[in-house]
Amino acid sequence: MVNQIQPDSSHFTTPELTQRVELISHLIEHSNHLVVVKGEHKSGKTFLFDKISQQENKNLFIRKITANTNISSNDIFKAIIEDKNQDELQDNLYDQATLNHWLEFYRNKQQIPVLLIDNVDLFNGELINI
Repeated sequence: MVNQIQPDSSHFTTPELTQRVELISHLIEHSNHLVVVKGEHKSGKTFLFDKISQQENKNLFIRKITANTNISSNDIFKAIIEDKNQDELQDNLYDQATLNHWLEFYRNKQQIPVLLIDNVDLFNGELINI
């Protein structure tokens, strides 16, 4: 007799999960609003983010960052602007004007930049406003 390991139910792609991913993707593409996904610890938010980032939408330019209590606005700007796959370590400083220029560049290419922030509850109010 072979024991079958049952995967954790939070890691199944269910019809409900698919519907939520499609809804969030639609909001990202067709809304100018900030999309916030809240939920209890271990409720599947990170898994949901992973599913969104796996979407086959060529218009979305997705970056991900995991928040911590020591994060700065420059860290957020770097997460958006720099490609994590670069071989060289980047030690650049960015400001709001640089970020706006970068966002305008992608807007002109008709791409939608998306920043998925895991553990955003660790941000202080000032960072959320930025």
